[in-house]
Amino acid sequence: MNILFVSFDYPPLRGGIANLSYQVAKNLSEEDKLFIIAPAIKGAKEFDSKSQVITFRVTNIRGLREFALFFTMLYLISKLRIDVIYNLTWYPSGAVSYFVSILTRIPYIVQVYAMDYFEDRRSIFNKLKYNWLRMLIKKLAFNRAKKIITISNFTKDRLITRGVDALKIKIVFCGVDPNQFKPDLDAKEVILRYGLEDKKILLTAARLDDYKGHDMVIKVLPKLITRFPAIRYLIVGDGPNEKNLKELVEKLSLSDYVIFTGWQDALLPLYYNACDIYIMLSREVYAEAKMEGFGVVFLEASACAKPVIGGRSGGIPDAVIDQVTGLLVDPLNLDEIESAVTKVLSDKTYAEQLGAKGLDRIKREGLDWHSVSRKIREILTEVKE
Repeated sequence: MNILFVSFDYPPLRGGIANLSYQVAKNLSEEDKLFIIAPAIKGAKEFDSKSQVITFRVTNIRGLREFALFFTMLYLISKLRIDVIYNLTWYPSGAVSYFVSILTRIPYIVQVYAMDYFEDRRSIFNKLKYNWLRMLIKKLAFNRAKKIITISNFTKDRLITRGVDALKIKIVFCGVDPNQFKPDLDAKEVILRYGLEDKKILLTAARLDDYKGHDMVIKVLPKLITRFPAIRYLIVGDGPNEKNLKELVEKLSLSDYVIFTGWQDALLPLYYNACDIYIMLSREVYAEAKMEGFGVVFLEASACAKPVIGGRSGGIPDAVIDQVTGLLVDPLNLDEIESAVTKVLSDKTYAEQLGAKGLDRIKREGLDWHSVSRKIREILTEVKE
């Protein structure tokens, strides 16, 4: 099967969608002929030189990329006998595929996460951007798509309420790389670097954005410290909310308890293995179209046999099975957060059970990238036929 794989969120970009794009592309290319279209960004040439998949780069300049993508897609379809177009986001690739499909009759699918579909309408600019024409193109693109892949029940339900045909929607959860994320890795490098010997470690590895809930973990720390004086909170990542979080830490006199590491992708498996609890209290901020589509970081922690605590919001309930692989809490309720952390830190046996069941779930449900890609291949094959 010849697949035209289009993603404007693809390495060397970082983030959940970029990682999903790369992992699925790598696995699909093992059995199918894959031709990737991705944005021409800094570091792309070096990244592509190490890739086994043919990648075509187009400009990422808004207003130009749509035309560049349109003509590149038409050219490749005319030369490569493409069977199906796989769009990793609805815009710009899903929108452009609508017009390409009309001309070529090549079927396409669109993948949806959450924030990519529900757009920020606060500013005048975004209100203008989200005008009748954009809404019309979105509707047309989804109506013509043969299938729509979502990564959670949350996203599926929201699409249905906005008029997307439920029969077209297929849910495929995210996955992890079990060769990278696994239990019993020697985390001494991380522990010694930050002086974490004999400490109770909470970990959040995520972009420092206001909806991710780092602030709520910081706010609950003073209460937790009274019961667990050796507690430490590791924040792995960078992002726009870093300054605000550091100011909050200073305000609450928590500099000795909160550690900002910056983004350290290569060391993530060690951070997971070093922690006692992985915690991310994402909340839904609809006015800004901010929400968690799934939360693959919870699976990464579970793959390392760690208990997890997540905010009961967005697609997180699909990533964290409450009372089984971890605990779900109201992400804005400090009492619930404190109670959940205390419960896990106070009962080592219970914590180990949550971690073990999380690891077992990944193996049992096939939540690894190879199995996830196989499910996507089945959808692509169905669309092709």
